Amino acid sequence: MSRGTMDECGRPGHVCVDCQFEVFKTECCYWLEKWGLWDWEVDFDEEDLEDAFGCFRANIGGRLARISMSTHDKEARLKSQGHRGLCRTAFHEVFHLILSGFEYQAGRVIDHDDVEELSHVIIRRMENLVFLPDYERRF
Repeated sequence: MSRGTMDECGRPGHVCVDCQFEVFKTECCYWLEKWGLWDWEVDFDEEDLEDAFGCFRANIGGRLARISMSTHDKEARLKSQGHRGLCRTAFHEVFHLILSGFEYQAGRVIDHDDVEELSHVIIRRMENLVFLPDYERRF
């Protein structure tokens, strides 16, 4: 499958339930490359996350990160979010990597929940300003 953009029926911009993780990883790699995050070692996995579509964890000093896609109710998520939502989740988690140093340092002096809320304000803005135009251009 080219860039993970077609389901088994060959429909562009769609993805089958079983292909979600490959599309997610491919999209994460696209954004890691686009943002020039070559100095990080990033692993990907699937996790049963009941309250989130994705998850990001990092070891700042070691420049190691793990980006996870939720396996919780994959069919319902795909039906409600579609290909664009899956790609948006990948963008969102990669942007956490960009902000990870800031989040770590800010979390030392500001309440963790406040840091997370502020990070999400930035990420949502970037989803609208960067992700959506890029997605429309590519798909």
